Amino acid sequence: MMDLKSMNDLINRRTQARSLFRTYSEANMMPNKPDSRHEYQEWSK
Repeated sequence: MMDLKSMNDLINRRTQARSLFRTYSEANMMPNKPDSRHEYQEWSK
């Protein structure tokens, strides 16, 4: 059983990943943001 802090961390990480993925998708559609793809790759390492 995970404690509450671990649960919160997990949820936060999942939310963060979702918003980063959204940024990544938008970057693919809008090439005027070249740094987003790089940031996504850095984060997902």
